[in-house]
Amino acid sequence: MTAYRYCCFFAIYIFGWAFYGQTSENPLTDFRQHVDALCGHTLQGRASGSLGESLANRYVWEQWNTGSKKEKLSYRFTAQGNTVNSEMVTAFINRKSSKTILLGAHIDHLGLGGELSKSPGKNEVHPGADDNASGVAMLIEMHNYFTEHNSICNLLFVAYTGHELGLYGSEHLSKHWKKRWKNLCLVYNFDMIGRMDTLHPKLLYSSNSDVNLMNSSKSFQLTKESSQRCEILDTKHFLSVPCYTFTTGTHLDYHKISDLPEYLNYQGLYEQFLFFRELLAR
Repeated sequence: MTAYRYCCFFAIYIFGWAFYGQTSENPLTDFRQHVDALCGHTLQGRASGSLGESLANRYVWEQWNTGSKKEKLSYRFTAQGNTVNSEMVTAFINRKSSKTILLGAHIDHLGLGGELSKSPGKNEVHPGADDNASGVAMLIEMHNYFTEHNSICNLLFVAYTGHELGLYGSEHLSKHWKKRWKNLCLVYNFDMIGRMDTLHPKLLYSSNSDVNLMNSSKSFQLTKESSQRCEILDTKHFLSVPCYTFTTGTHLDYHKISDLPEYLNYQGLYEQFLFFRELLAR
């Protein structure tokens, strides 16, 4: 990148950061802001190990408010014959408990496409609004709520990287769990939760646990699927404890350039937020 292009890029980035750094008192607006920021053209689809992924990490880091211990985890992995240097942002809320609940959502996507793209021949930004800006937006809002409200035990928030290339971020975390995070007792994973149906709203979850979740929401139906998704997503590396992964379902825009912010159901995201925060406050 030439010095001129770098300066232009940096100026655009700083200008955008000033805009997106503003928060509102409207939760729907906040969810929309997070998704728009993560899907912005400057981030170029948040490919694993890319500058766009680093900017996405920076956005989450800055959006997490005070009240937690934030930390960056650097690691590397080999995928598709290439060595990828990556980093994950984490935030730990210490309730002085011996047990910790992990809340995760993968932040990386497909960048400009590649072999995982379902938009053949399109060397364009794959924004990944539902996959998985929606889950990361939930991670931000849940973190900020629980820095100001009590929870049943410690909470660790992690924006996984390396997901699209093979779940490398969650694998690294599982192998490098830090003692100060205490004992892991439960895992919640948010992956593609932004497309709740408006006519027949439902939230799907997959779990390795026999303990079924009780639906406290009057806004959507909570439905348990088979354990398959739990066994193939980022929860895969934590199956020694109860794991739950949530989704509003797949759709025709999955891994396409058409997975855009305007197609998300922000009211549905907010209703899920109310449900998740009640789960963690019990």
